[in-house]
Amino acid sequence: LYSPLLDAGPWVAQRLRRLISWSFANAWPRVRCKSREAMYSDRFPSALAPLEFVTIEWGQDQFERELRKRRSNMVPPGQITAYEVLCHLEDVWDYHRWHGRFAIVRVPRDIKAMAAGTPVESAKLLYVDMVSGLWGPLVGPGSTHWRRPPYGFPAFFCVPINDGAIMWLRWEKADELRVCYVNSPDFGETVHHLAAFRAAPQRLRTVHEPVAVSFLAIGMLHAYADGNSFLPIVQDFFSFYAAAQKKTVARVPPLGNPFADLETRLLDTFYCRASPLRASLRGGIWKHAGRGFGHTLGFEPETMLAVLKACTCYRLPLDVALLGLVACAMARTDAKDVIEFTLYAPMKDGVADA
Repeated sequence: LYSPLLDAGPWVAQRLRRLISWSFANAWPRVRCKSREAMYSDRFPSALAPLEFVTIEWGQDQFERELRKRRSNMVPPGQITAYEVLCHLEDVWDYHRWHGRFAIVRVPRDIKAMAAGTPVESAKLLYVDMVSGLWGPLVGPGSTHWRRPPYGFPAFFCVPINDGAIMWLRWEKADELRVCYVNSPDFGETVHHLAAFRAAPQRLRTVHEPVAVSFLAIGMLHAYADGNSFLPIVQDFFSFYAAAQKKTVARVPPLGNPFADLETRLLDTFYCRASPLRASLRGGIWKHAGRGFGHTLGFEPETMLAVLKACTCYRLPLDVALLGLVACAMARTDAKDVIEFTLYAPMKDGVADA
């Protein structure tokens, strides 16, 4: 309930927002998160791990849509899902808007036997360019020969070409591949992005045995992750997994009340109490404004220009400067010389979010 919007729009919407805001503010002290035992005992038998299996057969686009859908419709407190993507790639492919054709074939056994210590040894599929004759094995992230793809190009397979070039293949849809090709160092390592389609899409794709790519996704509600952290959750999962292998019942350590500090910290932040638990980087800039809570921190254009100029002069990243301004504002508000922050390292997705 974003406080600047509580008084926006027609009067009916204003009254409704105010009513919901008042209800939340009064009901919050009575809101409690159930324990792990209370949640899992109803959804899963004691001998089973909370694990679902999903099979994907129509490409990475379907896989990523399934990931987003399950994240949006997550059942509290979270879920563990095993994905198996069945890649039907053995076929002849034509480049789109580029004169070229290649084939993806199964690695012959005699070649695999002679390729000890090379990328071909662990590969199941082989890329063969039907124009130039260049070739290379398709290796996955589990291979020691895997190379990380360029940023923004999530790929299932890496193909080290025999002339020193390298490419990554993204199985976009059932009949479509996306290719990221990097020339060998002799040609300047130029990056090319191409699309390829099946040369005969009417041909049955399931004639050849697919190559399976497996993933394990562990998703948790943010409040649950803050209160309990991912580490015991993942440890519990592996305890369930090991018990299932031995056909025994997993014995996990009991949890106390990991949400007590989280709730106290949140209420301290909402009501701006002078408390050392008001140390959340995310919650520290919340404030009570009018009839609701808001968390906007705005800068005038001239102020941003001054901040950017200072960052340029002192070679300081902009996010560090903004964090410093927030820290100074919190220190001035609480009349303190030292403030504390909570680092949410387990929930970060990459360097840009750290």
